[in-house]
Amino acid sequence: MQPDIPALLDDVKKEVEQLRTTLSEGTASEAKTLVPKMDALMQALATLPKEEGRSYIEELEQLHASLGELGTDFGRQASAAREGLDRLSTLSKANTAYARQGAVTGKRGD
Repeated sequence: MQPDIPALLDDVKKEVEQLRTTLSEGTASEAKTLVPKMDALMQALATLPKEEGRSYIEELEQLHASLGELGTDFGRQASAAREGLDRLSTLSKANTAYARQGAVTGKRGD
C-alpha cells in the first residue's frame, strides 16, 4: 500500500499555517505537533521511487519556503519575549533600588 503523500503534505501545510496564525495573533506556540507530521511525510517520501518522488518537488519547495517563514515568525516571537523580559528586569531593578533607598532613608514614598 502506497503512502498518501498528498494527504501528508496537506497535513503539514495546514499545521504550518495554523502555527503561523497562532504566532501572528501573539500567542506563544511550539512546533511539537508539526514534527511528527513532518517525520511521517519524510518517511513516506523516502519509500517512493525516484521518478515519483520528483513529482513532489514543487510542493516541497513551497513547503520549504513556508517553513522558512515559520522560522522567521518564531524568531520574532522570541525577540518580542526577550524585549518584554528586559523591560520587566529594568522595572524590577528600579523598584528594588527605590525600595532600598526608602529603607536607608526611612521613607517609603507614601
